[in-house]
Amino acid sequence: MKPSLRCIQNVAGCTAIAKLQHLFAHRIVNGPLTRLIHNRRRFTVSKIRSPHISRFYAQSATSKLSSISCETALKTADQYDVILDVRQPEEVSEGCIESNKFKHIPLPRIKEFKDSKEQEIQSLKGKKVLVYCRGGVRSMAATEILQKFGVNATNMEGGFTKWSELTKRQQK
Repeated sequence: MKPSLRCIQNVAGCTAIAKLQHLFAHRIVNGPLTRLIHNRRRFTVSKIRSPHISRFYAQSATSKLSSISCETALKTADQYDVILDVRQPEEVSEGCIESNKFKHIPLPRIKEFKDSKEQEIQSLKGKKVLVYCRGGVRSMAATEILQKFGVNATNMEGGFTKWSELTKRQQK
C-alpha cells in the first residue's frame, strides 16, 4: 500500500492524500487489487473485485482550482500580472517562460508558507498569477496553496514542457 500512497502523492499533491490515507488506515480500501484512477479533478479508489459496491471517491480541493490549458495560457499570458515558476532552480536554468512578469518560487518554499503575512505571499496578493511547473502537477499543488492564502492564482495545465512545444510549433 505504501507504493499506492506514493503514487497518489505524486499525482494529487497533499489534499486527497489525507482522505485516502484514512480509507487505507481503516481498511476500507486495501489489498493488491486496489486501484487508483486519476481523472483531472476526481480521484476514484475502488476494489477491482466489486467495483460497483466498493467504490470510494476522494474529492480533492482541485474542484475549486482555477486551471487553464496551455494553449489558452499562451494566448492570454499578457493578461497576468505575474507568471510564477514553481520548479527547482536547476530546472529553471534549462529554460523558462520569457517574460518581464516572471517570478520564481520553488514548490518546497511555497509549502513552507505558514500564513498570508509571508513576504512572497504579500507580493502576489491583488495580482493575477499564472502558475506553472514542468508538467502541471506541482503547479496544481502550488495553486491550491496560494488560493488558500487568498492569491488569485491559475494553474497552467501541461506545464513548461507543453508551453515550449507549442511555442516551437508557432515559430515554424
